[in-house]
Amino acid sequence: MEISNPTNFQHVTHIGQDFKWSMEDGTDVSNIFKVIRKIGAGGFGDVYEMEHIPSGIHMAGKSVSVEKMTRTSKTHLAREIDLLRKVMSPYTVQYYGSIDFEGSPMILLEFCNRGSLYDIMKAKKMTFSEDQISVIMKDMITALIILHKNFHVLHRDVKAGNILLNSSCQIKLTDFGISCQFSSTSSQRTQTITGTPYWMAPEIMNDDHYGYPADIWSLGITAVELAEGQPPYSELPYTRALVEISTKGFPGFRKGNKYTQEFVNFIRECTVMDPEKRPGPEQLLKHPFILRANDLNREELFSDIIAEPLDFNEVLKEEEEEDEYASEDEGKIEEIMDPRSGGISKERATRILKKYTQEIEIVEYQPPKPAPPPPQKSHLFGELPPEMRNHPLMVWIDNNQFLAILSFFIIILIAERIFGPLATIFILASMVCLLLYLKNYIQNK
Repeated sequence: MEISNPTNFQHVTHIGQDFKWSMEDGTDVSNIFKVIRKIGAGGFGDVYEMEHIPSGIHMAGKSVSVEKMTRTSKTHLAREIDLLRKVMSPYTVQYYGSIDFEGSPMILLEFCNRGSLYDIMKAKKMTFSEDQISVIMKDMITALIILHKNFHVLHRDVKAGNILLNSSCQIKLTDFGISCQFSSTSSQRTQTITGTPYWMAPEIMNDDHYGYPADIWSLGITAVELAEGQPPYSELPYTRALVEISTKGFPGFRKGNKYTQEFVNFIRECTVMDPEKRPGPEQLLKHPFILRANDLNREELFSDIIAEPLDFNEVLKEEEEEDEYASEDEGKIEEIMDPRSGGISKERATRILKKYTQEIEIVEYQPPKPAPPPPQKSHLFGELPPEMRNHPLMVWIDNNQFLAILSFFIIILIAERIFGPLATIFILASMVCLLLYLKNYIQNK
């Protein structure tokens, strides 16, 4: 099988897209390729740094455990290989071919020896500066222009973990496992729910057909991830984050006053809720934040990062720890979001998301209990119903209880002077009866 440029050498053993193997008699693949080290782990196998012995070229080999794959996931893998073969761009990883290595399929890709931007942040415990992000975003916008315009491909999984860096300061987009290729004559929109939740555009979860603007949203969220070390809503479970994204959109920076207005505006434009109003990649390429990259020296900007190879053992260790402590909710959302499932119907995804959202609302996000009503002041007549309590006379009595009692005794004294003792006793008895009647009425109301 001939391997595409820049290597142009022949493999004597290879695998076709349909997973039908062919091998020349007496071929020992270990004489052609050797494993240098393990550099990553995926859902269906591990990733290795490989050396092509005849040429000395180093590649990334994605091993595939066929026994773990469903029919749908095989279709996804075949589609990824097909896209890798078609997409020729200096801003995406180069596909070299697929071989049978030690009994398993292995996809050979261009090796970026400084790892993903996510790996760099984790291993070096750092975030990227605005100038570095400007250069990264310029390259990724150019990558999206080529994907969207030349190949009609919607990537659907733009994030720091899928952006690679090599020692030549080249920045490359990788992982077409859940990408979608449209025909040139179609509406170039889809409705399949897939992606990595924290980076997904709101229209994907809002029952909308979505298209290329979804990649622009993910690009903006990736810029935030590079600046802050993690995407927005990362402190929430996947399901809750999806609800927040679909209803509230981008929540703002964790430290908003730390960044320049150019950068803040760039993020705001990438994360406009209405995809129709979101700028396209050509428009973003003219944004002041991206134009800044034209005056920057990328070798100087990334010199500290590319100076030493990434410690992939440390990266793998951190990935294993993250997997070990992954929340139970993350496991649930895989039923909806896992790209290996091939996507499920919109209706089913909506039902599942609604179910888990309700669970989270009850268990994790119980609304605070309403504060108890303030204690009511005691009234001369006991607790009054609202219509009586709001009467002007009752309000005055409630606020002036001492004056009310004093006025009562003054009225009794005046009555005694005018009508005599017997009449006064009669008036007093009548008032007591009236008060008792009112109290009894109020208590039985």
